[in-house]
Amino acid sequence: MDMRANIAFPLWLAVAAIVLAVDACSDNDESGASADSNSAADAHGADFVNEANAAEGSFEVNTDSDSYTDINIESGDAFYPDEDAEETADAYCGEPTGIENVLTNISPFGNRATISWETTRPAICHLLWEETPVDYIPQVIYETGAATNHAMTLGETKRILPGRNYDLYIACSETCPGWPLQIFSDIVRFETSELHLLVALSPKYSDNSEVDDALAVYSAAVAIEGWTADIEKLNETTNDHTYIKELLAERKHSSNTLAAILVGEDLPLDVTSLPTYYGYYGGGLWTKFIIPSINSFSDADGTGDTSHDNIGIAVSLIVPSPYTYGGSEHLVAETFLKFASERDRRDTAVDVFHDSTVSDEGLHPPDYPELNMLGDLTVDGTPTPVELDALEDGPLKLLAALGHGSPYVVQMNSYNIFYSTDLRDIDVPFAMVSGCHTFCWTGLERDGILETVPINNDHFGGQVLGSGPLRAIVTGIPNQSCEDEFCGGELPPYWTAPLDEWPNFISYSVPKLAEGKSLAEAIYGGNFFTQNVVVYGDITFRYNDR
Repeated sequence: MDMRANIAFPLWLAVAAIVLAVDACSDNDESGASADSNSAADAHGADFVNEANAAEGSFEVNTDSDSYTDINIESGDAFYPDEDAEETADAYCGEPTGIENVLTNISPFGNRATISWETTRPAICHLLWEETPVDYIPQVIYETGAATNHAMTLGETKRILPGRNYDLYIACSETCPGWPLQIFSDIVRFETSELHLLVALSPKYSDNSEVDDALAVYSAAVAIEGWTADIEKLNETTNDHTYIKELLAERKHSSNTLAAILVGEDLPLDVTSLPTYYGYYGGGLWTKFIIPSINSFSDADGTGDTSHDNIGIAVSLIVPSPYTYGGSEHLVAETFLKFASERDRRDTAVDVFHDSTVSDEGLHPPDYPELNMLGDLTVDGTPTPVELDALEDGPLKLLAALGHGSPYVVQMNSYNIFYSTDLRDIDVPFAMVSGCHTFCWTGLERDGILETVPINNDHFGGQVLGSGPLRAIVTGIPNQSCEDEFCGGELPPYWTAPLDEWPNFISYSVPKLAEGKSLAEAIYGGNFFTQNVVVYGDITFRYNDR
């Protein structure tokens, strides 16, 4: 006997009846029916959206059937179609199945909630849930297979948001001779955690009205997706590495700040330098690669030791050149206005270019299964200039270039090179580049004194700036993990986790992006082998097609 067929009627009854009630309410409004009719419809909806009524745990079910009309179900009670069915159920089943030990587990980002419960006998259950207040019709999530221990997750098919209150009922069915038996729980009410984003402005950008106005627009845009943006304006005293590190650690614990955007070329980042391939710049100036590290800002416990910590705060950078034509302040303002717009793109094409001479399948698997989860994947080991030019026709969902790198190029082989500035002409919101020093920029040195600010905005991280389509880029070696030959099969002594617990960005984060999670959530908790995975741009970026 198909138990799902047996429970279909009560479930249909509960859901379809609410639909009818809402339709009736709409019809009454359109036809100018009596105030009594409207009041009755409003009262029906209020059972779901009014907290006081919801606390009493009752709601009304209406159908067109002659046999079943205006049945009122008190939460915790069992529903029988008629008295004969109740007597039959009592005779064969005894006391109705009980629903007990209801627990809720909310994700740190407030967009997933797992509800677990137990039933005293095997049953098939579903959830009737809704945000408070919303429309009258609840969402219904089904469970398959009879069990006594149950768990269902909200937010996987339809998003729930941080900082919201949600009400739901658990409805379970078991088969008794003649009729299914439907049991409703007491109301289950839970609140998702608030989610905060810290935007830290270096002193250069802290007192600029154009930047302020753009951030106001951006804050309103991310608020729709559940983020509360907190703007931290640093001054000459607080623009200090220790201060920023401690601020992030404190905000994480006090206000659930799980992501940050650090803005400014004059931020006190951890940087080192390395001579560039081309060295002499002219006029007595020499070039060096500036190597930034954000590890001390993104660690989980605020200690600054990231050698074996999970990522506790997802951090991205916006680092413009002070030599920007028209002023870097205007460029930063323009960038945040871009981040606030086009947040509902639904592209499908995923293009990957890699060095076909590299045979390590850990670095370049032939099918890129995680990237294939994002959309229509095309992999090319030997892209030609013509193929690169064709990208301008876009739009793309993701572009990845994996090979040997510098701040300005990824070289797939001797003849095929992807330039950072190519991204200005490609309609793609998110990109990923892998290669040594792709996460760096170039500074100038004169008479032994090094400027650590970018000499221009041509580096890969600079491509998120301005009004172009790129909103975020992952740089460094996102396809490198400890399972690859680069690690040599051995972990440093301070790493105690097994090799398979040190994934790369592609294997760890891309599946989360494919689920519709934000870039911040996709990175959160990651144990990336290389510490040289640096994100530039909008850390709240997400594919909004889920």
